[in-house]
Amino acid sequence: MLNYKRHIFVILISIVALASSAQTIKYNVRGNIAKVGLNNYAYLIIHTKPFKLMSVPIKNGIFEFNGEMDLDSNLYHTASIFVDVSNKITVAEVQEKYNKKEFRFGVNGLNFMLLETIELSIDTGAKMSQANIVAGGVLTKEHQEFRKIYNNPELTLAFIKSHPDSPIPLSLFSSFININHMIFSNQSDESKKFQLNKMYDLFSDRLKKTKKGRDIKSKLESENN
Repeated sequence: MLNYKRHIFVILISIVALASSAQTIKYNVRGNIAKVGLNNYAYLIIHTKPFKLMSVPIKNGIFEFNGEMDLDSNLYHTASIFVDVSNKITVAEVQEKYNKKEFRFGVNGLNFMLLETIELSIDTGAKMSQANIVAGGVLTKEHQEFRKIYNNPELTLAFIKSHPDSPIPLSLFSSFININHMIFSNQSDESKKFQLNKMYDLFSDRLKKTKKGRDIKSKLESENN
């Protein structure tokens, strides 16, 4: 009987450990469309594998998505929104459009963002890619900013210094480890390794402890040996 209780205790401990390690994010995606036209529904695509798709009615030009999402081993999730006259669109139809490159960010009324609390001001459903962030959207704005400068080592270093807890540069860090990456194309191999380690050291302890952070640390160590 004692042995039985011990097994139950071990199982319960394991369950608690798994539950505590799982990370979830809460999101609230809200949009205000000035000219709705015939579009009655807004769709949110979460770019997991497979895609997750949900729709809500547009009321008086406003739509809103609320929920929670497991991060699993990801630092964040990306998402996009679009509008349509119908609420019958399926995940399979959306995935097929992506596969055929008929449905890309910035065209066909599709807006790209990171899944978070964000409020958008939108002119028309056909101009979703030109939506303005009016509230929230911290990670989305960081992503937009970093994508413009990440090929410049000085600006990248400055960004990490000012955003040590941002998952955006860490998520792209693996490409920097490739010594042939253009960000360090004019430097020696030793100089590249030094710069990479210098960049990594700037990240917060929280990010370094994530799976992505640990994987990058291991890769850096193997490069250094």
